[in-house]
Amino acid sequence: PPCQGFSLLGTRKTSDLRCTEVFTFLDQTARMRPKVFVFENVMGFQSKRDDQGVLVKTRFIRKAKSMGYQWYFVGRALLLSVEGGSPETLGFQLDC
Repeated sequence: PPCQGFSLLGTRKTSDLRCTEVFTFLDQTARMRPKVFVFENVMGFQSKRDDQGVLVKTRFIRKAKSMGYQWYFVGRALLLSVEGGSPETLGFQLDC
């Protein structure tokens, strides 16, 4: 899902519709029912609140758990997409 609405460098408006795409991601996950899925986003995902003051991360985790998934917070790690077989050379850091 897009990260711009969660980015600490952005405006972080609660009305940013890009932030709802994480739930579209979960809806698609529910439709496909993989055994596991990996979700990554920017650091700001940890602290972004919706228009009701609820952490988006909390809503995301609750929905994933209600779908039968366990939640594991990986933490900070540097991942290179090319090592996972991606044709793009992207690097990103996760918070462990």
